[in-house]
Amino acid sequence: MDKDEWFKQADYDMETAEFMFKGERYFYTVFMCHLSIEKALKGLIIQKNKEAPPKTHNLLYLIEIIDLELPEDMYETEKILEKGKELLKWLKTQ
Repeated sequence: MDKDEWFKQADYDMETAEFMFKGERYFYTVFMCHLSIEKALKGLIIQKNKEAPPKTHNLLYLIEIIDLELPEDMYETEKILEKGKELLKWLKTQ
């Protein structure tokens, strides 16, 4: 698959994520967001390294392969984790 096809599929998956979110299918929203980013990274690997991307779902590994410097706020998974913990705590009180 060439880089354009990876990007095309990444766009499609992000649209699917939006659709899932509107349908309150939050687990699948997150899954589709991950899949979209994974495919875009694999497209970048083809573009920059002129080689097929590895068969992995590890986004950090894919970022390392192309030596990509993400903006700091893109690494803020702590916020997601904190919100998840808050939600879990709240749910347990219901």
